[in-house]
Amino acid sequence: MSRKIELTWVCSSCQFRNLGRHKECQQCGNPKDDTEKYEMPGETRAVASVVDAKLLQQASAGADWRCRYCGSDQRRLDHRCAQCGADSSEGASVNEGVAAPFSAPQPVPRARSPRRLGLLVAGVVGVLGALLFSCVAFGALASWWSGRPREVRVAGTTWEQVVHVDRYRVFDREGFAEARSPGAFEVRSLGPRRHHDEQVFDHLETVHFTERVQDGYDTETYSERVSCGEDCTTTPETCHEVCTNDNNGFASCSDVCSGGGQSCSTRYCDEARTRQVPRFRDEPRTREEPRYRAEPRFAEWFAYKEWAWGEDRVLREAGADTASRWPSPAAIHLAVGLRQGELERERREARYAVRFADDDGDSYALVPASEPDFARFPLGSRHRIRASGGQVEAVLAPGE
Repeated sequence: MSRKIELTWVCSSCQFRNLGRHKECQQCGNPKDDTEKYEMPGETRAVASVVDAKLLQQASAGADWRCRYCGSDQRRLDHRCAQCGADSSEGASVNEGVAAPFSAPQPVPRARSPRRLGLLVAGVVGVLGALLFSCVAFGALASWWSGRPREVRVAGTTWEQVVHVDRYRVFDREGFAEARSPGAFEVRSLGPRRHHDEQVFDHLETVHFTERVQDGYDTETYSERVSCGEDCTTTPETCHEVCTNDNNGFASCSDVCSGGGQSCSTRYCDEARTRQVPRFRDEPRTREEPRYRAEPRFAEWFAYKEWAWGEDRVLREAGADTASRWPSPAAIHLAVGLRQGELERERREARYAVRFADDDGDSYALVPASEPDFARFPLGSRHRIRASGGQVEAVLAPGE
């Protein structure tokens, strides 16, 4: 249902509240101007409908027009300004804002200032940047501190130099024929010996077991949840009045309704069901399984001679200084008693270790790669190093 209601306006001169039908203040006589807006009542349903025929004609005529000469508001039915006599064709329509439906006043969310939002974003970015910079800086500082150059002295050294002497000579061997080298000589048989065991079939053994077989079906009862209708609730119709300012002292009001329908949901019930389930029983079974026994197998065992390399002696020198030395050549080349065809060869290996200490009592280990490298670190000599985890990573040259 549509109806018209009358609005009000407040005189800016004497603050008297006037009905929308009046264009002059009913207390001081000043004409209504563009600063004095029509006001919608807070509860429109409490306002009586306009039923007077003359007022309905005014309310339905359309928006007021404003005189370009004196600035006063005039009725759409009036063709001349009541204040200065100007023709309505020289006036302009009153625009007191977009005519929008009116309901109960709602709080207007306050928009965040773009400048304030920008400052907030900048602040958050600044804090995150500071945290990131702090983490990077701390990591860099920790890395520099652990890898910084250190002033150290040689607190201890150890070394060991070993010579292994191998001799190519005749060895006495024993074994089966397949282990003998093609160059073996003076081969003689020592008789048969146990070479390996062989698994030989002995007998069949009866094994008893049970096997699960199907023995018909059993009827099983169970419940199943199925749809069995709907549960519905009725939503009552609700209506509220929406009024639109006509910009002529009146407003058009109509009812806007919602609801009045039904909301339904599926209802479920448990129903009994039956099904056939296979039934099983255990039946005894037997089977024949083979059994085996281990029987020894013999082969000829031989004694023989062959030429081969073998370690003959080990010579070692060690110390806790930097004066490393190899075993003397006289000790190495004791080729006394070499028989015809015999030869000797040597294999060398060395191990070096240096222990540094700083003024704080911390120790650092270094393993030189060669004897000349080891000779660079006499006891008590001072050096600059980079170290990590107690291990020397680099020995720095002067000026590094």
